[in-house]
Amino acid sequence: MKNLMKILLLSLAAVPLIRDTSVFFADSAGKIFFTRSVLALVGVLLLSSFIFNKSFREDITRKVLLFVRNPLVLSVSCFVILFALSAVFAVDTYTAFWGDVQRGEGLVGIVYFFALFIFSLLIFERKDWLWFFKLSLIAAAILLLREFLDLFSGTERPGSFVGNPTFLAGYLIFAIFYSTWVFKETSGKFWKYISAGVFVLSFPGIFITETRGAILGLVLGAVLVLAYFSFRGSEVRYKNLDLKKLSIIILSAVFIFSALFLTTRKAEFWQSVPGLARVAAIGSQDISTQTRLLGINSSLRSVAPEENGWKKLILGWGPNNYILAFGEYYNAEQYKYEIEWFDRAHNRILDALVANGLLGLLAYLSIWLFYFKKILRQHRFSFETASFTFLGIAFLVHLLFVFDNISTSVSLFMILAFTAGYPFIAAPSPQLEARDKRGTIYAGTLLAVLALFLCFVFLRGDAPAYLDMKEYLSFKRTNQSVNLEDIDSVFSPFTIAQKVIRQDFLLESVPATTEKSAGILSAAFLRAEEYIEKMPNDFRFLAAVAGAYTRQGNEKKDITLLKKGEEYLRKVLVFSPERPDFGYGLSLNLVYQKRYTEAKEVLDKVIAEDSGLADSYYYYGIALWFEGEESYAQALEYFEKVFNLKPWLFKERIGNAESIYSHFVQYFYNKRDKARFNTVAHRLIENKHPQSSALAQLLLEVEKGSWPRVQFNSQ
Repeated sequence: MKNLMKILLLSLAAVPLIRDTSVFFADSAGKIFFTRSVLALVGVLLLSSFIFNKSFREDITRKVLLFVRNPLVLSVSCFVILFALSAVFAVDTYTAFWGDVQRGEGLVGIVYFFALFIFSLLIFERKDWLWFFKLSLIAAAILLLREFLDLFSGTERPGSFVGNPTFLAGYLIFAIFYSTWVFKETSGKFWKYISAGVFVLSFPGIFITETRGAILGLVLGAVLVLAYFSFRGSEVRYKNLDLKKLSIIILSAVFIFSALFLTTRKAEFWQSVPGLARVAAIGSQDISTQTRLLGINSSLRSVAPEENGWKKLILGWGPNNYILAFGEYYNAEQYKYEIEWFDRAHNRILDALVANGLLGLLAYLSIWLFYFKKILRQHRFSFETASFTFLGIAFLVHLLFVFDNISTSVSLFMILAFTAGYPFIAAPSPQLEARDKRGTIYAGTLLAVLALFLCFVFLRGDAPAYLDMKEYLSFKRTNQSVNLEDIDSVFSPFTIAQKVIRQDFLLESVPATTEKSAGILSAAFLRAEEYIEKMPNDFRFLAAVAGAYTRQGNEKKDITLLKKGEEYLRKVLVFSPERPDFGYGLSLNLVYQKRYTEAKEVLDKVIAEDSGLADSYYYYGIALWFEGEESYAQALEYFEKVFNLKPWLFKERIGNAESIYSHFVQYFYNKRDKARFNTVAHRLIENKHPQSSALAQLLLEVEKGSWPRVQFNSQ
């Protein structure tokens, strides 16, 4: 039984390679489900063995007594407890508890990782850790192979099987750690070659992802280790290699290269070097840099006592509630750089502060404090100490610019358990004494709580959510038309998957143009309303439903649907009043209701907040266009502002703008408005209008003062 548990835990080394296209979020949902399946099963096996196997029970009890006072174990446990406390007092308690499908976090997620930490600490022995590192190296080698193949195929920032290049970079930091241990602890040539290959290729692999946080962490981690070797390298020997001299040479080369790069980073040459191109771009005009800075501001405002009271500062908004804080304290300037929602702060420290409050942040930082304390208290600096130090510095710096994901979280909690147990002092072997009876009770209670909790959340949440997504997407791919009776089962029970299922079902049903499709759309709206009733704080879902009501209301000229869309749009504006796109949605809804004055008032408020948003002028132009010919001249002014601010945005929407500008050509030509006709005609020619040649000839005639009779077509 124990060997089976070890095999199950070892199988988690394959998590980064899993990609499940049968469910939503193919790069993460399958990884999460596999991890949770393994841990739930290990929990059951562990509890069963503890109850029915005396020698196993005594061994586990001795280990619990050994580790119960371990500072790293206590810090991880404290963080989980405070994490749970913040979930109890969260703004949205359901999301705080269950998390979501894409991230797999929330209280449920952290308990799974805590279980991984405890299970591996109690079950693994030294040889098992080495096997986990070996299997992780194989996974890293496959990831690197796929990354380089993608790169050579033309992918700009390959994410391999992890999906996201940023997450891949984070995992490769662990791969470097694994490779050093396998290289040192094994003697076989196969593992020597694999570990050396992964070690060498992980460095360019990180640069290829162009993840600046990981690159910075990589450099800082390597520099600090090399600096220590430069002073203490004589204490660390590998065959006849003089690490002190080698470290000094490498460190000197790094400093020379860094100085050269910093002084010439504006040079065009660096733009062709993977990784360094994005590092060189850091500055006031860099989109990613600006969104991070604005995100920091929103995060700090959300926990400021003068704005939100002391409760938010001490306990936070709750796990997975960052999106609510981000929405309420959204900075409209961010829309210039990034229109996507941030459901994480892209900074693990700020994530902990906003989600778990100051107490949770301190508990999280204590984990890293005791991690470094454990590895640095060794009297002699060694390869082991160097690898631990590198990993801690590199990954922690990386987390200052990103957030955790399932692949790195599995590795992180495994390494924390490995660190807590290192250097693997054997548990006491004598028979349990009388006082250890209490230890048996403590150990049994811990395992029972963990195993029962994991079984409950897996059977109640994880398995139904996964199977419903799988069934829904399978039906969607294999059926040309929807039979409501066949698909009805995917809407129950209510799990975290219901958001993505119901939202996709609704958006796929709009617009409805036939009687049958109208019936399906009515069912989709009903399912969406059920979700809103249960999850009133999910304003992104509310905005999506409002958009569906608006589009269908305009399609059918149904004022009732438009009114419903307006109602929801006004609600989301209460959630996030500074969010420009909510104002755009409301203005468009009002335009469809022919309430042009109100639509323009909404847009006036958006422009008053930030006059530099091209989208604001686009929607203002749309409102004026719908208002009628008397507003065409003013509408043209607003559309031209769009072009002047963001030409690519104008071109991106050329399908709509071309139709409008084609009408403008006819209108201003018939009005003999030479200036505006010239503006419109030139803009259509620039955007390669099908009648560009005819327009160019007409411009020549008008320039001569002639206005020949022209038969404009309907386009």
